[in-house]
Amino acid sequence: MKKILLLFLSSLLIFQIQAQKSKYASSTIKPQERSNIEKSLNWASTSSQHISDTRGYEIGVSAAPVDRDSIYHEVDIAPSFPGGDEAVRRFIAQNLIRPKGSKGEVVLVKFLVERYGEISKVHIVESNGDPQISAEAIRVVRKMNAWNPGKIRGIEVASYYVLPVRF
Repeated sequence: MKKILLLFLSSLLIFQIQAQKSKYASSTIKPQERSNIEKSLNWASTSSQHISDTRGYEIGVSAAPVDRDSIYHEVDIAPSFPGGDEAVRRFIAQNLIRPKGSKGEVVLVKFLVERYGEISKVHIVESNGDPQISAEAIRVVRKMNAWNPGKIRGIEVASYYVLPVRF
């Protein structure tokens, strides 16, 4: 009877050790292996947005829902002006008032295109330092009509856009 009990306890102990090993083995997946698993399950991220789990492994967020109230820096489809790049150039050429002394400067203007297409949070990213040129670039961008918002997985979201304004 003692032998049977001892055999039973030792097999139970071995079973518990194997269960512990499988528990820890599933949580130590390397980033490359995780990427291969995501690809095989066909839910790897379509955008370049990623988060990390508590162990520092990178996890794609494509399965996560898109928050329509958040502001995104990276989107699948960038915001665009109705009519495209040529329409933006025409609008700027028609509305820009060149300050005296401007000599072909380029000012980078960053702004937020809300999910409804409205422009807000307009500011200068890069300029030659002339406040008149910077102010004129901001004025022209604020004068623009609604844009087509950026999209993530087909859902319209608020996102930033950087526009070069040439003088």
